Amino acid sequence: MDSLTLTKQAVDSLAIHPVVLRLKNRSDFLYVQRRGRSITRPAVILQYKAHQEHAANPGPRNANTALQNIRVGFTATKRIGKAHVRNRAKRRLKEAIKRQYQHIKLGYSIVLVARNITAQCSWQFLCKNVREALSMALLCAQEF
Repeated sequence: MDSLTLTKQAVDSLAIHPVVLRLKNRSDFLYVQRRGRSITRPAVILQYKAHQEHAANPGPRNANTALQNIRVGFTATKRIGKAHVRNRAKRRLKEAIKRQYQHIKLGYSIVLVARNITAQCSWQFLCKNVREALSMALLCAQEF
C-alpha cells in the first residue's frame, strides 16, 4: 500500500467538519425568514433555506462553494428579556447547534430563533429540541 493512499476511515474523518459560516447581515436573516421554511419546537424556532435558490447572495465565498457549506445565524427578540438573557439564550443555541454540525446536510442557511424558555430550560431539553427541529426539517445527513 502506498504511503499517500488514504484509508476510508481517514477520508471519512476529513469529511466530518463542514465549513460553517455565520449569517450576520439583516438582509440574510430576512431572506431566510421570508423565503425559507420554519419548524417550531418549545425551546427554539428553526428557519432554513437551501443555498441553490440563494445563489444571488452566497456570502463571502462564491456560488460554487456555497453549496458545500452551512450558514448559521442566531437571534433573540426583546420579548425574551433584557440583554443578558438574550445573550445567554444565543450562547446556548450556538453550543447546541455546534454539537450537530457533523450531522447537518451541506448547502443550507439556518437561523435559530430563541424562545422564552431557551435561556432557562435544561441543557438536555434544548439539545433535544434542536435535534428534533433538524430532523423534522430533513436537514440531517444521518439519524441521531
